[in-house]
Amino acid sequence: MNINQYQEARLNLSMFVTDMAHKRAHELGFSWVPAVDAPATYRELMTVFADSVQTRSALPVYSLYCDLSIFKNAETNMALRFWHDSLHIQTGLTFSLPDEHELALEHLRIMEVEGIKKHSMEWEMLRIDLLGQNYLRAMCKKFPDNQERFVRRCLEIGFDEGVLEEVRLLNAA
Repeated sequence: MNINQYQEARLNLSMFVTDMAHKRAHELGFSWVPAVDAPATYRELMTVFADSVQTRSALPVYSLYCDLSIFKNAETNMALRFWHDSLHIQTGLTFSLPDEHELALEHLRIMEVEGIKKHSMEWEMLRIDLLGQNYLRAMCKKFPDNQERFVRRCLEIGFDEGVLEEVRLLNAA
């Protein structure tokens, strides 16, 4: 993997995610705000989201564990969380593993509709981030300690091999 291509894809993906979050905020009539006590369950998200719809107040998105992501900064990771949470509500998909899997596929479908080519580095990075984390949650009930390293390793050695490597790291900790 060429590091320059990776960094360029990382920036492109960051711009794309930020654009999608702002587009969604415009459609909804409210934005997002960082919060350590953001909704942790689908039921809580539905309640808080309904309040944001009613009051046009910003939707709280989880602000922790954003620094070691595939995005250029923590703010972009929170933009993804807003886009992701709003898609949960739009699609009716819960926080269950099968629904999270389906929601990840919806993100990838939207990327393609918006002009990001399937299997481009940007597309693969988001696929690894969303689906890979879901697999880790299923196998060891944890998320990667360092999302950026996890995604980079999957790009370097392959998705399946990278997931297995991360499972071994998480289970050893």
